Amino acid sequence: EFTFVKANGAEILFRITQRREGAAQSANGAFDVCPLKNESDHLVVLNVSPVDFGHVLILPDVTADRLQILSAADVLLGVRFLLQSGSPRLRLGFQSLGAFASVNHLHLQALYVRDLGVATAGAVFPVEAAPVVYEGAADGVDIGRVVDFPSRAVVLRVC
Repeated sequence: EFTFVKANGAEILFRITQRREGAAQSANGAFDVCPLKNESDHLVVLNVSPVDFGHVLILPDVTADRLQILSAADVLLGVRFLLQSGSPRLRLGFQSLGAFASVNHLHLQALYVRDLGVATAGAVFPVEAAPVVYEGAADGVDIGRVVDFPSRAVVLRVC
């Protein structure tokens, strides 16, 4: 069975290391982005089956060989990745096995979209136009769920 530990090294774009509390901060914030040195860090790799240009995968703790089950730390990694980008064009997704993920190894999908959907009030993907019910907040992030849509989705909105 395929896991990302077996991915071709040429597909690796860079690694992400999260600084520990009290460590010196880099000029660009909480992440230190540098060439791959230790494969136990989070990796950003090319998606070999992209849906569009700029489609990459974020692999949390790649050598831990984790199944496609999302933890709170993984969500935080994704939110920080989005914030570091600073781009309204970056989308982040997670597909569980229940949603027919093709690989049972933990990964997040990141994609820079080309068109911000001006004709659809900023919605690029149909799920982005679906109604959302916000049910709580934690650490400056509103947590909601999509309603009246064919599939289930959790929505995180930075306050």
